[in-house]
Amino acid sequence: MAGFFVYDFVFVPPYYTIAVGGGPQNWAALPVFVVVTVVVAHVVARLKVAHDEERLRAAEVRRLFDIF
Repeated sequence: MAGFFVYDFVFVPPYYTIAVGGGPQNWAALPVFVVVTVVVAHVVARLKVAHDEERLRAAEVRRLFDIF
């Protein structure tokens, strides 16, 4: 949410307000920004899960090598 408001505040005319003006392209940019934000958040969350799984597998492999 914070990223959405910062984008609106800084990059959408009238600048440095939360209001959206300047035509339909600005109204279209806001939902696109939200969609991109959700997709990026999903990818980052999946990367974190993959990283955690990799750490567990590495620990398991180390335990197996310690046995032999």
